[in-house]
Amino acid sequence: MKSSLAALCALHVIGDALILWLGYAWLSIPESNTAHLLWSLLIVLLFVCSALWLHGTAFVYFRRSPESNFRNSAITALRHLPALFVLAVVAIVLYWLLSVVNGMLGQPAFQLASWLTMTIRKPVPPPRILALFHGIVWLVRWLVLPAILVPAAAVLAVEGFGGVRNFFGKPRLLRALVVCVLLLGAVWAPMKLLAWVPEMPNFGAEMGSFLVRAAIAYLLFAGLLLVLERAISSGSPSLTQRNSSATP
Repeated sequence: MKSSLAALCALHVIGDALILWLGYAWLSIPESNTAHLLWSLLIVLLFVCSALWLHGTAFVYFRRSPESNFRNSAITALRHLPALFVLAVVAIVLYWLLSVVNGMLGQPAFQLASWLTMTIRKPVPPPRILALFHGIVWLVRWLVLPAILVPAAAVLAVEGFGGVRNFFGKPRLLRALVVCVLLLGAVWAPMKLLAWVPEMPNFGAEMGSFLVRAAIAYLLFAGLLLVLERAISSGSPSLTQRNSSATP
């Protein structure tokens, strides 16, 4: 089992880097004609399927621990890749809708602020209401949706479409908080770290600072995603199912 776990960790470190490189390569593809557009769509499909297979393998491996085998986990995740792909499409649509709603909150915030001002006879600044709306959207983006989608991905990776019946269980606040904290550490924190540009005396120091920050950001990304998959896929009982019985 130790060798399988080491292989899984190494695959995550190398695989996530290759997937990120693939995404970066996709951004440089021109879409000037039909051939380039089809090639771009193929790269996107490869990017999504590779990411789903990589992390689906981790979900299966940790769900079946201590009897886990890396090769069998990869085969199981590959077999259930269509179910994970459907979930990924649903997630993309949900986050796109959330982004659209987030961009349309200005007018409702102004109307609610005006109504509150007239009702309580005290000025209510629209920016304060808008900040409240954005805070709610932030919670949905980082807490509510991940608390649903990440455990669902863990179930689908192990059981395929047959795992849909396990989606609707008793809500677990602790699980939601674990998902939120680990996702913030794996995605939000690395982005903030890369965006932070400290003052440096020369270009060489700036480049050194960027390389250090990029390395730390990547290790946070890959490492905390693996921790998230371990936390969600196992437990006593498993966080992804109502009991801890092994899946055949």
